[in-house]
Amino acid sequence: MKKSHWRFVAVLAIVVFAAVSTASASAAVWHVGGAELKGTDALTLTAPIVEKIKIESIGLAEECSSEQMELKGASITTGAGGKIEHLVFNGCKSNVSQCPLSSTKIETKPLTVTASLGKKSPEDTLLLKPTTGTVFAVYFYEGENCPLASEQVLKGTIKVILPKGQEEHAEMEFNPLSEGSELQGNSASVSLRGKAKVKLTSGLAWSFH
Repeated sequence: MKKSHWRFVAVLAIVVFAAVSTASASAAVWHVGGAELKGTDALTLTAPIVEKIKIESIGLAEECSSEQMELKGASITTGAGGKIEHLVFNGCKSNVSQCPLSSTKIETKPLTVTASLGKKSPEDTLLLKPTTGTVFAVYFYEGENCPLASEQVLKGTIKVILPKGQEEHAEMEFNPLSEGSELQGNSASVSLRGKAKVKLTSGLAWSFH
């Protein structure tokens, strides 16, 4: 084989290696306290709500009046991962008077969290999906004259925006989106809206970039 061919192969190998190295180096990851996260870091159990949580569908809405959202067993992990054992909304009430909720608490199933860079800096996006299966949350209606099915099953995923996720902040705004979310109720699509402020238990500044 000619030397020129070997030179070409060697140069090609160097270019490919450099491209792979650059891609690996530029992959977005969680940072805590100014350093890349190695391992896990827990989120606080409660997060103050700055805009009421609403679960809405066609002609139907559950509004949750509590000033706190619960994040049971929530953490971020090395790379772009994370988990929430249960996301809990309290003080919830149906807008259909004949169909009161059986409980003022709406609690999700265990969720897996995957972070990615947002459409524009400094946004980040979190994808929240059921860890197993497709059921996101289940809650129930009461009332003898309620025209709705007693069991409301939400299936699918939601997307959450961290508006300043690429910047180091001790407190991050947690803003569920209807755009890009794929949450389905018993017979129609469902949106989850509202805003909360989320922190790490360590109190350190964190980011994803």
